[in-house]
This record gives sequence, C-alpha cells and structure tokens, in this order.
Amino acid sequence: MTLTGRWAALVLTALGLSLCANFVWLGFQVSRSVGPGPQPPSAERLISLGGAALPKPLRAEIAAALAPRRDDLKTAFRQMRDARLAVLQAMRADPLDPADLEAAFADLRRRLDEVAAIGEAAVVQGLQHVSPEIRSQIEASGKPKATVRKDN
Repeated sequence: MTLTGRWAALVLTALGLSLCANFVWLGFQVSRSVGPGPQPPSAERLISLGGAALPKPLRAEIAAALAPRRDDLKTAFRQMRDARLAVLQAMRADPLDPADLEAAFADLRRRLDEVAAIGEAAVVQGLQHVSPEIRSQIEASGKPKATVRKDN
C-alpha cells in the first residue's frame, strides 16, 4: 500500500515533526549529562534574594555600597562555608569531641557575624542615600508597599 497526495504529505509532516522533537529531546539529555553540574549560588545572588523585599531604589544603593567590597564578601562567604563544613566534620568525628564541636560552632558564629557586618554596613550606607519616602515603603511583612500615586 502506498500513500499519495494529501495523506502522504500529512504522514511526512508528522514524521518530520516527530524527528525534530526527538532531536530536541536528545539534545536536552546530552546537555544535562555533559555540562557542568549545578553551581552554588554566588554571593551576589544570595544577597539579592535577601533584599528582595526592599524597594528597588534602596536595593540599587545597597548594591552600589557592596560593589567595592565584592572580594571581601566572596572571601567571607567562602570562610563561612568552610566553617560550616568544619562543624559537620566535628559532628561526624568518632569519637565525638565536644570541645572541638564547640570551637567549630564558635568559628562559624564568628564567620556569620563577619558576613552580617558587611551586609549591615551596606544597608546603613544605602539607607543614607534614599529619601524618607523610599524608606517608608519597607514593610514589616517583608514585602515592599505598593507605591501610592499622587495626582495633582
């Protein structure tokens, strides 16, 4: 049995679309297996997530305040990650040494305080450069207030 005319064109079109879909699927699978694995979020990404509740002009000022300290921030995040891994290693140690674990926790607290200090200084500096109207848009719920438009 041979197909001719309209049915032949329809079957060939369906086969062509199926072939294209298979190549797309195959390309997706290859790209997932060949490319680099998931990367940890960058320091800038973590900070942007934390500041998502702030009004955009304030976020821009905070980002500008953080820009000169980018290397310090990356180093502080790296040290914080290393301190967290040291805590996990102390927890897994056999036999468990409570003094080592407490020292690891103390180091982690110190590293967290360093990261927080950098971020807090940037927030203070950013707040100094925005108007009281912008600052009033910060809500306790973590969501920025909707801007009220004043028509004259």
